[in-house]
Amino acid sequence: MTLKSIISVMTLSLGICLSAYAQQSRYDVLPVHRGGIIFAGDSITDDCEWNELFGRSDILNRGIDGNTSATVLGRVHELTRHHADKLFLAIGTNDLPGTPLSTVMENISAIVSTFRAESPETKIYIQSVLPVGPKPMFMDMGNSDVKNKAIVELNALYKDFCQKNGCTYIDNHSLFLAEDGVNLNPDLGCDDLHLMGAGYLVWKKNIEKYVNE
Repeated sequence: MTLKSIISVMTLSLGICLSAYAQQSRYDVLPVHRGGIIFAGDSITDDCEWNELFGRSDILNRGIDGNTSATVLGRVHELTRHHADKLFLAIGTNDLPGTPLSTVMENISAIVSTFRAESPETKIYIQSVLPVGPKPMFMDMGNSDVKNKAIVELNALYKDFCQKNGCTYIDNHSLFLAEDGVNLNPDLGCDDLHLMGAGYLVWKKNIEKYVNE
């Protein structure tokens, strides 16, 4: 990357961090909504109006732009305080490829353990990380192969974790693959990372039975 590109990425990253801090502070002052459903994750979760998509007023969107498994863990008590019936967690895109998979899993395990201790009635759904396209944000051309490989490996760990820890694993990843079987389907994404409306319709169809069960 050129110096100009590095400065640009650093500036954007700082802006995302400040925005995430402000967004979390807004969540912190909102009233408790006992029961219902929480969608938690990063910008890919944050970008969707889940309550409108499902036609349900009991859905809380707790996605925050730029979040990682560590930052979700850092704000987990705001999530558990609602004692939700269900938690749909979609996180990991921003962890990869720089964070060791073992560290991500430690964070996921801590999130689940905190829910089990503070909101044991909550049923937990861990959703797979979606593929990225050839030129996802913050990455140089060619690095998507590394990131997508890590995503596949992390999803396998998620599935295994759920089987061993009484959570429900949801595979969204396979539904978002392009014809090459590796990258994000360009018809469903807008910048090789985030989703178009059509992508959220695919997502909705795949998890609707879990939301409504």
